[in-house]
Parts: sequence; C-alpha cells; structure tokens
Amino acid sequence: LDAIQWTPGVGQPQGGDPCWYDLYRRILAGGKSIMPAWVEIDELQPLLDAVGPNGLNILMHFTSERDIDRALAIAEQYR
Repeated sequence: LDAIQWTPGVGQPQGGDPCWYDLYRRILAGGKSIMPAWVEIDELQPLLDAVGPNGLNILMHFTSERDIDRALAIAEQYR
C-alpha cells in the first residue's frame, strides 16, 4: 500500500476542508501518498500551504477553463 485515497462520506466536509489537514500530515509522515477527493478551487492553495505539495494527488472537478487555469497557476507556485 503506497497511497490512501481520502473520500469523505456523505454529510462530511469534502477532501479540501481544513478538518482533514492533520490526517493528511499523519498519512504523509507514515510514508504514504494521499489523494484527497473533491477539493474545491478555493481550498487548493490553503491545502497546499498547510500540507505541502509532496505526496499529494489532488482530485478536483472543474466546471470552467478559468478554474483550470487558476488551479494550474496555484500549483505552479509549488513546483
């Protein structure tokens, strides 16, 4: 097992919510990658700031090219 896909259950905050940051840090500290699911565009930068970019495979849903460009610009800051 090399990675954990974190998909919160019904009624729980989505994968980009700050309530999951400590869990993500523990998973990463254990040497595993994390795939947070359903991260919103406004959650992306705070998530990367809090957890760091290494070991993350972030699942996002985009409804516009503008959001895609915005996410790429945010991600580029962490390269």
